[in-house]
Amino acid sequence: MKTLVWAATSVFALSIAAPTFAQDNSSTIDQSGNGNSATVAQPGSNNESLITQNGTATGVDGIANEATITQAGAGGFSEAIQTGDNQLTVDQTATSSGMNSEVIQVNAGGGASNLATVEQEGIGSGIGSGTGNFIEQIGEGGVIRVNQDDRTTNATSVVFQSGLINRATVLQFGRFGSTGDNNFSIINQSGEDHSTLAFQSGDNNSANLTQSNIDNGTGLVQSGSRNISLATQSGIDGLLGIRQRGEDNDSMATQSGDTNQADLSQEGNFNESVIIQAGASSVIDVSQTGNEHVSSVDQNGTGNSVMVTQSTP
Repeated sequence: MKTLVWAATSVFALSIAAPTFAQDNSSTIDQSGNGNSATVAQPGSNNESLITQNGTATGVDGIANEATITQAGAGGFSEAIQTGDNQLTVDQTATSSGMNSEVIQVNAGGGASNLATVEQEGIGSGIGSGTGNFIEQIGEGGVIRVNQDDRTTNATSVVFQSGLINRATVLQFGRFGSTGDNNFSIINQSGEDHSTLAFQSGDNNSANLTQSNIDNGTGLVQSGSRNISLATQSGIDGLLGIRQRGEDNDSMATQSGDTNQADLSQEGNFNESVIIQAGASSVIDVSQTGNEHVSSVDQNGTGNSVMVTQSTP
């Protein structure tokens, strides 16, 4: 078992001895072999952490690569690339701003793992920014969670998973005590057990959810401002969701084949909605309340059933 702990203490000590130095912490870890483990803790500003792990599973937990990154301050960047049987936690804390996190996990060990948990709190526009957080997982056990707040600003979250158990959760907050701003989120999962939740709150919202064949899922709640939502599930157990609340709304869902089901609710302002399900056990329920309404439903074959309710302001 290789274990590496970097606490940025030497850089921090320098900053005490020579106050004119910036607290620019940098850490690069490259591990290969059996049972890799890395922990990075960086205080200060302009932190950068790069972790590359390529390992095979050993030990009681059977995990090849484990990494934990904690960053505080402004302007942080974190990148982790794991190949093997992987688990990763990134926490860019409530005192942070300008954070960016990129994670790539490839399961080459044949095990079930792959787990990435990222929590970002702060303003966004980190190094090389798109801002917020990008994760890609390839193969086996999946599971991704992303949490962005503290009242975020430029948020953004992109998640790709491919193959087998999947799962993803993205929450982006802001709004109720205000702020939120440029939310954005893409989830793309392919093959097997799926499930997605994305919850966004205030301002320029958007989301783009795609799942492909087998057990599907989804769910999405957007709240105020420019909303927009696009979802595609392609076949087998279906089920959808999607609820938008205020302002420019818009939405489109396509499920294709098998046991379908959908539910789409919009509440205020420019509304609009299109749902298309093709073939099998069907059911759609759309409810729009207030302002410009418009709706379109297209189902093709087998169980069918539609209900659309529209209302006035």
